[in-house]
Amino acid sequence: MSERLADSLRCVAWTGHRVIPNPELVAGSADRVLAEVVRQSRQDAGNGARDCALSGFGSAAMGADLIVAGACIRLGVPIRLVLPCSTKHMLASMPWSLRSTFTRVCDASLEVLTADCEAASEEDHIKVAQQISTKADVLIAVWDGLPARGPGGTGDVVRMCSGRCIPIVRIDPQSAAIDWSCFG
Repeated sequence: MSERLADSLRCVAWTGHRVIPNPELVAGSADRVLAEVVRQSRQDAGNGARDCALSGFGSAAMGADLIVAGACIRLGVPIRLVLPCSTKHMLASMPWSLRSTFTRVCDASLEVLTADCEAASEEDHIKVAQQISTKADVLIAVWDGLPARGPGGTGDVVRMCSGRCIPIVRIDPQSAAIDWSCFG
């Protein structure tokens, strides 16, 4: 981890694809990335860093979002969620197999920010992407490296964070390989 980043690390944000071919592998990689971020944060707190309270921030769509949010919960990183529509609509759009995971993640969150609508519009997805990129001090992106497939998609969040010079750790959604090269 970058020494420059370590002094100011406060919010680890996430973004990622909804379809993850190897969710167990990606979850393991997310655990490893977050463990390193937590380790560095704790080390810096011991070295007198100004503010090392670490929190997580992202959405809770199926796929990568739920995987990384779950990793935060497992590692004791408090999370806040931002959703492009109501929790009721998000839950209804989830496959049955993920509904309990979504509910557990929402219940574990300190805060769940939602748009004032039932169904998410393109504008709502863009607003979520902007909020994630604005809050991020470091971004975990479960991303194939391609442009966003829709407004406010993973590629857009990565582009926004890159534009702000936010360090990014990329986890490949196929192989779960971790790419630290954009981390600073």
